[in-house]
Amino acid sequence: MNFDWSAIWAALPDLMDGVRLTVFIALVGLVGGFVVGMIASMFRAYGPKAMNMLAQIDIELIRGTPIVVQVMFLYFALPLLAHIRIDGLTAAITVNSGAYLAEVVRGALLSIPKGLTEAGLAVAVIYLILTGAMTLALRLVEERMKIL
Repeated sequence: MNFDWSAIWAALPDLMDGVRLTVFIALVGLVGGFVVGMIASMFRAYGPKAMNMLAQIDIELIRGTPIVVQVMFLYFALPLLAHIRIDGLTAAITVNSGAYLAEVVRGALLSIPKGLTEAGLAVAVIYLILTGAMTLALRLVEERMKIL
């Protein structure tokens, strides 16, 4: 009972293409899920009542359905209902990871003592973070423009 390794070596380029595609889909889905999760967690933790309720309904609905159902809905039903054609798998990973990350981040935000939040506002931590992020973003854009 010998295993034919030559078949594996012959298929290795195709297997590596599959690995690259899988990693790409996972990264795009998780980065998108991080953005969705941050927005939803802000609405859940600090948003107005209407936005809080919408975010809660969305999170509970997404977390309560299997990801296979979400993929099928986004791939088959969404184009029929809204005439939107998107990659169902990437969208489902984005929505699913966003819902789970929203609850994790919401819990982290609500665990910060009120005194620390007030102290951060007193020394303008939010302003420093935003200006630092804008400076970094502008530097990245400048670097990309040099490459092009």
